[in-house]
Amino acid sequence: MQSASDASPLQVTDRQVGPAIVLSIAGHLDAASAPSFRRRMQSFMELGARWFVIDGRDLLYISSAGLGVFSASKPELDQKGGKIVLFGLRPNVFDTFHMLGLTDMFRFVEQESEAIALVGEARED
Repeated sequence: MQSASDASPLQVTDRQVGPAIVLSIAGHLDAASAPSFRRRMQSFMELGARWFVIDGRDLLYISSAGLGVFSASKPELDQKGGKIVLFGLRPNVFDTFHMLGLTDMFRFVEQESEAIALVGEARED
């Protein structure tokens, strides 16, 4: 069990690759960090971003609040023809998505190049 003192603060970097916003997440996406991460995603969406690639290689932990950021963003992105693709998730993080039945809501791949390719395919639809 993790205590708050064990948690790694969330660090997020962003960059644009073609039409996609790549968000690299490091640390813990939990109840404490989810609101600021949600605001960051929302600010990109308000600027017209529709495609997000989430680099989860350094995401150590995700709680239901963290998952809620992705779940809450999905309907708006779907309406705009966008999507969220996650890559490089650690097994414990992917298992959290799986346990809560969210693996059918998002695309999961191993490499960034695969995620970027999926965004390109979505744009052609």
